[in-house]
Amino acid sequence: MKTVTTYTDAPRDYDGFGSFTARVVGRTPRGELREVVTPAEHADWQRQRYLSGPYLVCHDEARLRQIAAALGVELLPPGEAARRAVRDALARLLEESAGGLWDAGPEAWRQAVAAMKQAKEAS
Repeated sequence: MKTVTTYTDAPRDYDGFGSFTARVVGRTPRGELREVVTPAEHADWQRQRYLSGPYLVCHDEARLRQIAAALGVELLPPGEAARRAVRDALARLLEESAGGLWDAGPEAWRQAVAAMKQAKEAS
């Protein structure tokens, strides 16, 4: 499945159609600045959903750094962002698995594995 990355400070409840937070890259006055991964066929809808907030929507990391500097937002170092992503993904996995770890849904497992892969690549 092809995916698209978007950076946003929209809350997680704005995510839909298989979108998930890959990592938190910083904080804005409104909350977490997240790197969100979305299936490509739903990327336009997802970005429009964030903009309806209206929340920050950025498509590439270089532009994100420019915007962050202009807003005075401090971005997390890649290693720290990756560690937080793993922690958050594992917490969601455990939260969904109240009946036992194997009862967690496939989406929670996919997010946990994606976060761990990204953390490994960042280290």
